[in-house]
Amino acid sequence: MEILTAWNAASLTGVHPYAQALANPPAELLDLTPPPLSSISSVIEKRKPFIGASIDRDQLADSLRQSHERRDAPASALRAIERLREEDCYLIIAGQQPGLLGGPLYTFYKILHAIHLSRRLSAETQKTFLPAFWNATEDDDISEIASLYWLSKEKTLAAYHWGLDKENRRPYFSISKNELPINDLLDCLRGSLHPTEFVDTILDKIRSCYDRSDSYPDFFDRLIWMLFPNEGLIIVRPDDPYIRRESRRILEREIAEPAHAAQCVEEAGARLQVQGLTPPIHKRADRTSFFLVEEGRRWPLFVRDGEFETTNGKRWSRAELLRKLDEQPEAFSASAVLRPAIQDALLPTMAAILGPNELAYHFLLKDIYAQHGVPRPCLERRFGFTLLEGREKKLLERYGLEPNDLAQHPAALAKRIAQQESGRERDAMRRAAEKALIEYFQTLEERARQTDPTILKTLEKNHRRIQQEIENSENLVSRREAEKNQTLLLQLQSLQCALLPEGDLQERRLNIFYYLLKYGPSFLTDIQKISEAAEEGAHCFISAV
Repeated sequence: MEILTAWNAASLTGVHPYAQALANPPAELLDLTPPPLSSISSVIEKRKPFIGASIDRDQLADSLRQSHERRDAPASALRAIERLREEDCYLIIAGQQPGLLGGPLYTFYKILHAIHLSRRLSAETQKTFLPAFWNATEDDDISEIASLYWLSKEKTLAAYHWGLDKENRRPYFSISKNELPINDLLDCLRGSLHPTEFVDTILDKIRSCYDRSDSYPDFFDRLIWMLFPNEGLIIVRPDDPYIRRESRRILEREIAEPAHAAQCVEEAGARLQVQGLTPPIHKRADRTSFFLVEEGRRWPLFVRDGEFETTNGKRWSRAELLRKLDEQPEAFSASAVLRPAIQDALLPTMAAILGPNELAYHFLLKDIYAQHGVPRPCLERRFGFTLLEGREKKLLERYGLEPNDLAQHPAALAKRIAQQESGRERDAMRRAAEKALIEYFQTLEERARQTDPTILKTLEKNHRRIQQEIENSENLVSRREAEKNQTLLLQLQSLQCALLPEGDLQERRLNIFYYLLKYGPSFLTDIQKISEAAEEGAHCFISAV
């Protein structure tokens, strides 16, 4: 496995405007721009006293230890939790929804990035940094977690779609493991992939994670720990009792000023637009920054005539909502604009690993952090990869393609390659040959008229026969080219499936278990090692074997 430098990844990924803004913020947006990792020293100075005053490390460690033991977390994670009791121990955190079998590759890359950065900062400072992952179990967009993609043995894009009711917007933590048809999922994988020596063992491990789990999110956590058993990875969930209990003080402020978050988001968004940046979201003025979880669903909450109302028609006064928060904190769920502030208020985070779209949200959150008195952590743009198996690498090199060429329609690309291989002058050469043949027989016919006109018909017959042989030869070559072009078209389609599945980056579609089932556990070791050299925000091409 190696990083490939023959191709420019930026031509495939493009440059995200918010990544540019973080690296080189316009003067007009300096106060909105989250601190980058280069500001880690000043961030530690601000967050260390806040963490010391606001977070009971023993309560945090006790709660996390209990939930991690319940989920059979590896010993390395339990040891890491114990270190959280120490004053100078902090978290580098990444997060994502609990996708099927770990979700798209970028979830795996986020965790890798958090692990590497934790080790680097620990080595460079006199402090301890630990990797953590926020399993976003309170989210409710079923479409985000219900599909799994991989490459079949025919090199087509294979998919498994979990038949959950996508209209029922319920939080993921309410999904039981029995709702996932694990036998169907594993059978689908087994039937689609090349049989290798690793398939049975790895599928058995997936099955074991499932059997030992109490819920779907537990199953996800066990899979992640199966991939990262020795890295001390702490997995935090919003349904953890500590998070539920301690987030009440933030939610109390949101209930007291329910329109404040929406106002902050809209004002920041307006400033971003002036600088040519498209805000990632807009918030209605009457929309609160949190949801209510009732009747198995996550309901948005609106402010109406001094009271709070959900879309199912239920209403609460401020006093009733505060009482419900005190008695049932699990019934409250933060929105995307409030969750980061809760995370950084309740956990000793010093940096967050974010994708480009997540980064855009943080340009809206300055005043929400300020309202709750939470100093912001550093943000680090995650690295990413496009993995090239040997076949894909050879095909790109054979046809002289750049990976971004695959954004073209396969038929158009096949035509371009065929023209390059056959030569642009082929038609001109054929016309020249036909012209020369006609001129040659015209000369013969002129000579025959002068010597023996009786052979003119024979010459005409020979001319037609040679023309027919030329046409037959052309057709034979054309048939072979057509067969080759059909093969070429299939090859290009398979390249698209592997590198730009459904027109999206590979890391946003394919799943890590496709590679593990094919190449075995050594794949994990190799990619962990090679990713140590990846830089912040970089996207690299890597040979998969």
